[in-house]
Amino acid sequence: MARDKIIEITLEKARISLPGDARGATKRVIFVSLVCPRPRVGRVVEAKTVEFKGGVLDMTKDLWTDRVLMKELVSGRFGLRVAVSDRVAQPLDSDFLRLVGSSLLKVAGTAAHGAVADNVGADLARVPFSVLSKMVGKGKVKEPKTAASGAMDLLTDPLLEMKGAKTLKVDLEAERDFYVMPKSKGAARAKKRRRVLKKGEPCGSVTFKVEVG
Repeated sequence: MARDKIIEITLEKARISLPGDARGATKRVIFVSLVCPRPRVGRVVEAKTVEFKGGVLDMTKDLWTDRVLMKELVSGRFGLRVAVSDRVAQPLDSDFLRLVGSSLLKVAGTAAHGAVADNVGADLARVPFSVLSKMVGKGKVKEPKTAASGAMDLLTDPLLEMKGAKTLKVDLEAERDFYVMPKSKGAARAKKRRRVLKKGEPCGSVTFKVEVG
């Protein structure tokens, strides 16, 4: 019989290789979902706006308060799903991001962590982004689309047997084809665009630290 346990998940590092990320700093949103963590809970979603520098994020020396994503009760088999958004112009409110996380993570029945019941989350997953943004006073915010995603299956019992914190790395794959455009102008420009990454190709990873309470 599966044992129940509380796990704490913190965001430690991330690496992403997409056009434009090697140049300077870019803000992106990382969505994290626990899939069926325990009976009668379909999903738990958290979101955090972070800044990549040269395609790299390192939060290992940041305060725990800034790294922690969630503390959740898990039982038996469950999953960890991650989505990284396209670049965003400004940090987005975490409560607002949790509401739109369902569509980005391609899941239904999502509960905003510690705030929205599962059946309510299922309804929110079907609400258009434009409507959600107006509901929270963010009507001019552009919807952050998914650039890359990844997932892994987990079991509670092996986590209970570990000593200390466990590091989990989720590999990312591109959600669509990515292109670079030539510097030339005019109609010929679109014809000369070059595909640099195909949908489904590896494009980075996100590393978490998991501690069992």
